[in-house]
Amino acid sequence: MSIVHGLSNPLTKSKTAREFPYRQLNAGFLEIRVLTLLPGPKEAPVVCEVEHIRADRISKDAEEGYSALSYTWGSPDETGVLYLQGVAIQVRQNLLQAFYHLRSLKTLRRLWVDAICINQNDIRERSEQVSIMGKIYQLANEVVVWLGSEKENSKIAIDFITSHVAIQGTSLLSDLSVNHDHAIPFRAISDLTKREYWQRAWIIQE
Repeated sequence: MSIVHGLSNPLTKSKTAREFPYRQLNAGFLEIRVLTLLPGPKEAPVVCEVEHIRADRISKDAEEGYSALSYTWGSPDETGVLYLQGVAIQVRQNLLQAFYHLRSLKTLRRLWVDAICINQNDIRERSEQVSIMGKIYQLANEVVVWLGSEKENSKIAIDFITSHVAIQGTSLLSDLSVNHDHAIPFRAISDLTKREYWQRAWIIQE
């Protein structure tokens, strides 16, 4: 479960980064925070805005909806800086890479990301938000899984899985033993399944 996240803080201090001045959520109204990832070129700093919305009033339309990010926090020793409402905050590198990957050149992207949308320094808020975590993911337009940056043969595995599901319309895992006209990249798929993400018990809830 995502409560495990509370064991450490993914937003760490540095000489340039500051602590973001969170405005308190109204738990009575099931308020949550949603990020807007601003568009930008590949090498530009990541810039986000944050807003409060009521979870009980969310409708899954293009303007109001959001994507929920499922990912691993990564090493606390590997960090980078993004800008939230003009404030430079330090986040773990794995999350920053996810933002770079998800960012568009021209359009806004609305995201719910636990490390930033929950004030990790407020124990009461963390507890309240964890209690509605299932609802937050359920109300999302989609759940985006970030397995990490591309490595070696990961693209081979993703391309195979994507094409297999699209063509066969069946479960990949239950069908791998069946003979296919094309070779199955077992090594690539095996490497993909060994990523840290799959060691997270709370991905079931997400």
